[in-house]
Amino acid sequence: MRTPVTMTTRLHGELKEWMWRFPPNQVYLFPSLDGKTHAKAGSQWFRDALKALDINADARLERLSLSSCRSRYISVQLENNQNLFKVMQSVHHVSPQTTARYNRLVVAESSKEAANVLDNVAARRAAAKAKYEEEMAEISAHVDKLNEMDGLE
Repeated sequence: MRTPVTMTTRLHGELKEWMWRFPPNQVYLFPSLDGKTHAKAGSQWFRDALKALDINADARLERLSLSSCRSRYISVQLENNQNLFKVMQSVHHVSPQTTARYNRLVVAESSKEAANVLDNVAARRAAAKAKYEEEMAEISAHVDKLNEMDGLE
């Protein structure tokens, strides 16, 4: 038995708009042609829902597909540091490696964050080095002044 996936408030609102068009005896949100089971991924139901909601009408935007929705669902959870095992369970993956494949966007973001950390460390080191050199120059100037004073006596 599959566990239901909790939907967002926005998705709920969009699906409500789609559901008012259902025949009164319809049981499944997206039924198969015989109406007795739910439709399989990639079925016409999804394209019909997108068309009815006027989604994918703008040719300038990336087209929404069932696969892209699933990918985004998983990626957003991983980007927000959701536990890999929980994400894996929510989408019924058997292997964590399958879920981890969606981690590519998170890895790219992590690489940017790591580069920023290294840049910040390098900047702090450069600032510390400049301060050290400035202090050493002041000390050297004081030593020179003391040596001059010592030579005057």
